Amino acid sequence: MLYSRSFAVLSFLAVLAAALPAAAGQKDGGAVPAVRAQVLSLLASTKETPTCEDWKGLGKGAVEVLSERLASGEEAPALRTRAAFGLGCFEGNVQAAKALRAAARDEKLAALVRNPALVSLAKVEKEKAIPEIEKALSAGDPMTRLAGVEAAEELGKDGARRVLQKRLAKEPLPVVQNRMREAMGEGAKGPAPVPEKK
Repeated sequence: MLYSRSFAVLSFLAVLAAALPAAAGQKDGGAVPAVRAQVLSLLASTKETPTCEDWKGLGKGAVEVLSERLASGEEAPALRTRAAFGLGCFEGNVQAAKALRAAARDEKLAALVRNPALVSLAKVEKEKAIPEIEKALSAGDPMTRLAGVEAAEELGKDGARRVLQKRLAKEPLPVVQNRMREAMGEGAKGPAPVPEKK
C-alpha cells in the first residue's frame, strides 16, 4: 500500500515537472505541450493501463514523447516499460521503431524494459525485427527468450515458424519449448507423466 502511494506521488511529480514548460506555453522538444502533458499523464496513471486507442488518439506527437521517456535513464523502469508498450501501437512508425530498437539492443537496460521493447519492435516493424528476435531467443535469460517467442508471434504463424523452428532444438527449458510450439501453431508437449507408485 505504501509502495503504491509512493509510486503514485512520484509519478504525479514526474508529470508535473515535465508539464511545467507546457504550462508556461513553451514547446519542450517538438511535441505540442498539451500532447506532452497527456502522454505523461497516461504514463503515470495508476488506475488503468492505457490502450492503443488511448495512445493513437494523441496522434503522432505522442511518439516523440514516448520515445524520449523510453530512452530516459532517469525514468522509473515501470514508466519506461509503459512507454515501450505505447510505442508498439504505432505500426510502421520510423521514430517508434528507432527508439524501440535502441532499447531492445541495450544490454545494460533492465530486462523489465528491454523485453517489452523487443515485443513492441516486432509489432511496429514485423520482419525487420527478426535480427533482434533471434538474438533474444539465444539469450542466457529464459525471460528474454520468452519475450523473443512473444515477439516472434507478432510475425504471424508462418513468420514465427521460420524464426522459432531454427531455435527449438537448441532450447534447454521445456516451458520455453512449449511456448515456441504454441507460437508456431503446434500443440505444446507437456512433461513426461510421472509413473504411479505401486
